[in-house]
Amino acid sequence: MGKGVWAHIVITWDWESSTNKSVNFYVNGVEKDICGGDISQWNTVMANSDNWTIGYEGGGHTARDFNGSIDEPMIFNRALSADEVLALYNGTAISHTSTIADGAHTYKAYSSDLSGNVGVSSTNSFVVDSAPPTTIANGNGYTFGTESGDNVTATLTCQDSSSGCGTTLYCIDTGTDDSCTPNISNNTIPVPVFSTTGTFHLRYLSTDAANNPEPSIGSSEIIINKTLAWYSTYKYRKKITISKTNMGETLASFRCLSK
Repeated sequence: MGKGVWAHIVITWDWESSTNKSVNFYVNGVEKDICGGDISQWNTVMANSDNWTIGYEGGGHTARDFNGSIDEPMIFNRALSADEVLALYNGTAISHTSTIADGAHTYKAYSSDLSGNVGVSSTNSFVVDSAPPTTIANGNGYTFGTESGDNVTATLTCQDSSSGCGTTLYCIDTGTDDSCTPNISNNTIPVPVFSTTGTFHLRYLSTDAANNPEPSIGSSEIIINKTLAWYSTYKYRKKITISKTNMGETLASFRCLSK
């Protein structure tokens, strides 16, 4: 590095891998040899609890303090790649792909001009969500797959712990058919009350705000039977009283013997 000339210095330290530890040194975007490739001394540097300093060795060793100006220091929470270091030096845009854990994250953007003025963006937020939502079907007192002589009110609830729920779609098949594709939005048209005799299959599928759909369509069976026959088990009586409650087409059925 020449005197009176600004130089861009980057040191990357990748120590997470137990078998591929690395320290890289760059000047003006170009990687340089450091310590002849021997990075063992970094074990001691990184193991101690002393604060890091730039341009100052500390411990009273002032003879090796940096004689110059230092500007725009940056510390990253991961090791930059060689192309990222070069882009940082050139002040050019670069596309970077990185695996980020699910959850909420924030970031800021920095830029500087040739005079060293640095601009910083506001804090931006985004959510990484790779997990699908779940749809919960509730019979509100009715057990799906069993027979009921009363109306059944079913509700659908989407659950998602990351980006939040987007839409829940449903459709209704009758009889033994259980294959329709959900296409009615539960967000605007709730599931209707099941009030007529028959077998129904309520099918549903939710998508979260990150457009992750459920892996499969859910289905709940609803059986309504309002044609139940009511009868008396009394035997050998002269008089039988029948209570008319939820009667169907058969009003009464019995045998009699005259004497």
